[in-house]
Amino acid sequence: MASQEFESPYADFSSRLRQIPSSLFNTTRIAILLEIYCAGAVDFVQLKIDQNLTDGSIAAHVKFLEHEGLITVVKKKTEGSRQRTGYLITPKGIEEMEKLLADFAQAAKAIPNE
Repeated sequence: MASQEFESPYADFSSRLRQIPSSLFNTTRIAILLEIYCAGAVDFVQLKIDQNLTDGSIAAHVKFLEHEGLITVVKKKTEGSRQRTGYLITPKGIEEMEKLLADFAQAAKAIPNE
């Protein structure tokens, strides 16, 4: 029996999903990157509040995102000797987030409305 290639409106989306590194395809990392993408810049305290995560969890995820070149970490002095840590999205991060959002939008359009 000859095999046939399965045609689906989801084929391109499925292909794109397989291209995303599994280490990036993590809901928490995507949520953090999306917040920084939408806001332009976010500080550590705001991420902690918005994402409802522990300090350690945020630190681990932003460290990964920084290592991948998707965000950059900035330290900003405030009153006294305290520093606030902020995060900015990089051009690579913008590109990756826009690709991911476009792929999800395309997949959503392909789903039949019943």
